[in-house]
Amino acid sequence: MSVRPSVISHSSHAEGRRTLPPMRNSHPKLHTLRRCTSLEWVYDADDDSNSSVEYCTLVIRVGDDVTIFPLDKRLVPTKDGSLPMMSYWYGKVQAIYLNNVKHKQDVWVDIQWYYRRVDLEDQSINLAAFVGEYELVLSDHKSIVDMNCIEDHARIIQYDEGNLAQAQIPVEKLYHRWNISMQFVTRRDVLHLKGVNINNSQVSTYCSCNSCNQSYSSPNNLQRYCRACRKWFDETCLESVAKKMNRKMKARLPSDYDAVQIDPDFGPLLTMPIRRGGHCGVVGNGMILIQIKTLLDEAMALGQLPAGWKDSLQSNLVSTVHELIQRYYCPVCGRMVV
Repeated sequence: MSVRPSVISHSSHAEGRRTLPPMRNSHPKLHTLRRCTSLEWVYDADDDSNSSVEYCTLVIRVGDDVTIFPLDKRLVPTKDGSLPMMSYWYGKVQAIYLNNVKHKQDVWVDIQWYYRRVDLEDQSINLAAFVGEYELVLSDHKSIVDMNCIEDHARIIQYDEGNLAQAQIPVEKLYHRWNISMQFVTRRDVLHLKGVNINNSQVSTYCSCNSCNQSYSSPNNLQRYCRACRKWFDETCLESVAKKMNRKMKARLPSDYDAVQIDPDFGPLLTMPIRRGGHCGVVGNGMILIQIKTLLDEAMALGQLPAGWKDSLQSNLVSTVHELIQRYYCPVCGRMVV
């Protein structure tokens, strides 16, 4: 069995935060280094206020997402000296290299980069217009990074925009839905971006109004979902291309449920619009479709809705049931209200 290397860093980590050396522009030949799948990084968290030494450890493994101290002149630290979340760089660990030279151990990490919206804008990549504030796009761009530049692990939530059952992504949490393949060319020893392709395993959704011609969905735009044709529409597009519904919707259940006792408060959920984006959050309330079906199945078996059924629903879903929202007929199928 291989043993995880333990390396002691000599960088200063005052008050648990790192005073990092600059990222080095050169590294040893990788084929001469020991390659690891995991590593224990031990660093000194002493703030020099006393003679005691407090050590902290960071274990990184291949496949981990990590936070990387950036080299960016635009950085604006907060009052406590820390950086805002989206000022850091983020990457996925692809390989770990250990160099033993004269009783000193250097560690290098092969990083696959996540691109923030600002990074995409810097490269004039059109996809930036559809990327959320806390969204990260995983590229196939890789670099070798000094271990001293890695701050901590990063928790990045995977978002499948085609999965209505996904739980809401909390506010100010990192998430990822797209992968991109980047092609670079070298001109006069300078690397230039030649092209970008989206390389996703999931199907990207977009506004299906056939008017705005948007290629992707932006979490900044409010959207509605048609339960019949399973398509999303920007609310601004519905205002211009869809027929308004000017009567109050009434929920109807199949005759199979005639003998089932249904709570009056449950009815509005059956016609509640499915929305996402903007103030509805990145994922939105699509999960309610799954939860309603589960509750109806239980009601059919019990003869009534289960006790405490409201507790099983996300609180933000119930709170928007009685919100006054203009409804429209789906511009694609025409038979469902969105």
